[in-house]
Amino acid sequence: MKVLLLDDIQSVVEGLKVGISWKMMGIDELFCAYNTVEARKILKEESIDILLSDIEMPQENGIKLLSWIRKEGLDTEVIFLTAHADFEYMKEAIREGSIDYILQPAPYDEVRAAVLRAMQRIEEKRAKRQIYSYGKAMLTHKESLTEAIFEKLLVGSMDKKAYDEYQEAMRLPAWGTDVYPFVVQFRDVGFEVSLLNFVFQNILDELFDGYEQNVLIFARSQKCYYALIFTKDKYIMDYDGIVRQIGIFLDHVQRIISKDVALCVTKAVKIQEISKAFADLSERASRNVLPGARLIELSEKENENDNKSLARGFAEYYKRWRDYLVSGYKTTLRAEIAEYLGEKGRKGELDSEELHFFYMDFTDLVNEVIRKMSSEEQLSAKEQQRYDLYQKAVGSLDGMLEYVDSMLALTNTPPDSNLDLEAYVKKYVHEHMSEEIRRSELAQELNLNPDYLSRAFKKETGVTLVDFILNEKMQVARGLIKTTKLPLSFISSKVGYDNSSYFAQSYKKVFGITPSTERM
Repeated sequence: MKVLLLDDIQSVVEGLKVGISWKMMGIDELFCAYNTVEARKILKEESIDILLSDIEMPQENGIKLLSWIRKEGLDTEVIFLTAHADFEYMKEAIREGSIDYILQPAPYDEVRAAVLRAMQRIEEKRAKRQIYSYGKAMLTHKESLTEAIFEKLLVGSMDKKAYDEYQEAMRLPAWGTDVYPFVVQFRDVGFEVSLLNFVFQNILDELFDGYEQNVLIFARSQKCYYALIFTKDKYIMDYDGIVRQIGIFLDHVQRIISKDVALCVTKAVKIQEISKAFADLSERASRNVLPGARLIELSEKENENDNKSLARGFAEYYKRWRDYLVSGYKTTLRAEIAEYLGEKGRKGELDSEELHFFYMDFTDLVNEVIRKMSSEEQLSAKEQQRYDLYQKAVGSLDGMLEYVDSMLALTNTPPDSNLDLEAYVKKYVHEHMSEEIRRSELAQELNLNPDYLSRAFKKETGVTLVDFILNEKMQVARGLIKTTKLPLSFISSKVGYDNSSYFAQSYKKVFGITPSTERM
């Protein structure tokens, strides 16, 4: 909050300024004025919450200033401090909207108490306005407000008290009740988000209305939709019934859109627990790489193991496939790889994470063979490490088989042995010093897979890529701190940190002291 002190006697203003612990009371900014001309200027330029003013002053008294404040529509609480015990003044002050009238000299505790009362009144006004605006929003923007509440639940910023204020009016599931979350994820879709949301909502309403169940569905992106199923009254469907109905919904979606789509569902959770449930469902659905429409049930066991590394299951094939490649039996190798990946798909074990591991293992296998090739073959094969090809390979089964074909035709290779990775990365960092440097973008510059770049850099330099980039940025920051008087916030931005607090933490991690200490 902001407070303005007004008195034509400078010593009175200074006394109030130092005699009260404004910061401890929650006052963020304190302004001082010695006549009403100065006061009006400050009141116009700043959103002053509380004015402590003398009444009798040269040129214009405090009552007239208060009248001007009200005519201007300024929402400022006014407390008068005066040595004149004039009843007419008091009546006029109250009539104009002053909330307190204190006779001077008054103890600072009395002034402090008056300010606290004013602050309480301000908070009450703001709370009433907020309730009014929420009520108005509920009437005019019910759909967007429901979506906003849903969003707060997803990020974990909605507590029971806040949720209960809207639950009944918005017809949301009660806090603590069971709901079924599910996620619809497309690999590619060219329809308008609002159109799909409307179509999906209508289909789901028709499928579940006969079972006395409500459905809410929201677009998280053009390719991803979150949905909740919950009871209209007390009865909530059993899990098998839910799976049956959303299976019908999935068939409708696939026929309408004719795109690869995954629908991932899990058993019922409490409404306040949907944040984690949707994160797990979304992550699982996004890993789908199989064509057509696929219904994925996220079991509790799978949920527990989602964050663990998948077993690659590649080791038993490694030697045989390497021998095939060395001997030139590419047709046989291609057929075995297609069968290996196809079998994983039939078992429900194939997703983008499994394809990622396959990509890494298969690339290692080819890199072992590539060492026997000519430099010209290696140069051609290097093109196959482009990041866009990696993304396509781990995005679908067909994409991986295309990658395998290209590898068998040209093979893959590590960076040219003449390439000085450290020098290249250092040059890139200094050319992009004020930006957030992402490993994926750096890898694209080198036409490398990001994971491979990290391994190769660590092997060549002995330090991780992340630590190297951090150290380079902090060295530049240190030079600016020691040789210039630029504000630390400006230096932070110069080395790519918008958050000054995070910049200070990073600086201390490298040098053991904070930037402000460094400058002393």
